[in-house]
Amino acid sequence: MGLFLRKALRAGPLRFNLSKSGVGLSVGVTGLRFGVGPRGRYVHAGRGGVYYRKTLPSGKQRRSSGRAAGAGESGGAVAGGRTYDRPEQQLREVESAEATLIQDSSSAELLEDIRARRRRLPLAKTVLIAAALIPALLGAAGSLALLLLLPVAVLVDRGRRKTVLFYELDTELQTAVDQLYRAFDALGECKALWHIPHAETPEGGRYTRKSVPMRYGAPPFLKTNLDVPILPAGRQTLYFMPEQVFVTDPKGVGAVSYSELEVQEFLAREQEHETVPEDARIIEWRWKHETKSGDRDRRYKNNYKLPTVEYRRILFSSPSGLRELFQASAADTTECITDALRLVIGAISDTGDSKPGV
Repeated sequence: MGLFLRKALRAGPLRFNLSKSGVGLSVGVTGLRFGVGPRGRYVHAGRGGVYYRKTLPSGKQRRSSGRAAGAGESGGAVAGGRTYDRPEQQLREVESAEATLIQDSSSAELLEDIRARRRRLPLAKTVLIAAALIPALLGAAGSLALLLLLPVAVLVDRGRRKTVLFYELDTELQTAVDQLYRAFDALGECKALWHIPHAETPEGGRYTRKSVPMRYGAPPFLKTNLDVPILPAGRQTLYFMPEQVFVTDPKGVGAVSYSELEVQEFLAREQEHETVPEDARIIEWRWKHETKSGDRDRRYKNNYKLPTVEYRRILFSSPSGLRELFQASAADTTECITDALRLVIGAISDTGDSKPGV
C-alpha cells in the first residue's frame, strides 16, 4: 500500500494544505470546509476518518492519482466460518439482485449523486452527432471543426459524469484497511480463484464456476485517490472501498456499507475433475463411479480415481440483495477477510460517524 501524506498550516480559520499535487486553501469548521486547490473548488464534509468531497460546479477538476494507503465489535456484520465435507450440503442458488436494488440508507445520498451524473448525456456523443449533421448545413469544414473539439469533450465528460470521492484515513482506520487489502492480496495470490454464479441441483452437488482475476483499480464512476480491490462476479463487479462495497452491473450502481455486509468464509471439499492447483490441498482419492461402500463400480469401464480437494469459499451477502460466492484454491491463509472487516468496522465505530456527507 502507498502512503497518503499531507501537511497543513493554519492561520486563524484559514488552512493552507501542502501536498505533491500543489497548494490548497480552505476555510471552515471541523466537519465542514470549503476550499480551492489543485483539484478545483470543493466542499469537504464528514467525520470519523472517512470523508465525502464534492467538487463545486464552477470549479476545475483534476483526477487524483496514486493508490492511497488504506487500510472490536462487528455489529453482527461479519459471520464466522464452517467446514462442509460435501458441496451439496451447503450450495444453493447464489445470485445477487440487480445492482440498483442493492443499497442501504447510509449510501442513498452518494448513490443518488452517482446515478444522476451517469444519466447525463455525454458531450462527446453530442459532438459526434453534430459532426455528422453539420456537413449538410455548413459543409465539411464545420464538421471538421467539431471533430477537433472531440478530445475536449471527452475530458469534460470525465469530470461532469464522475463523482469526486476523496479519502483521508486516520491512523487506526488506515491500519485496518491495510489489513483488509492484504487479505485481498492473499486472495489474488491463489493459484486459482473462481466465481460460482449459481448451484445446480443440491442432490447432485454439481455447480458452475468461472475463473476470475482479483485486481486493483478505481470504480469508473468515481474520481478518487484510491485503487481498491475489484472482484468480477459474472454480470456484476464488486469494488471494496474503505467503508463500503460498490456493486455495478449493466443496469446501474449499488452499494452496501460494511456494517450491513455479511461475509462467511468456510472450507468445502469437492471431487476435482480438472487440474488441481498447486496450492490446493488433496484430502483423498476416490473412484469417479463408486459403490455405496466406496469401492470401484465395475459397471463403468472408464472409471478412475479423482482427488477430493479442500477449497476455501467466501460468500458476500447483504439484506438488500447482494449474494456472491467465490472459491479460492488455497484453503490455508493467515490473512482472513472476515477478521480484517471486523477491524475496519471497529475502527469506523471508534472514530465516530462514518456516513458520507455533502
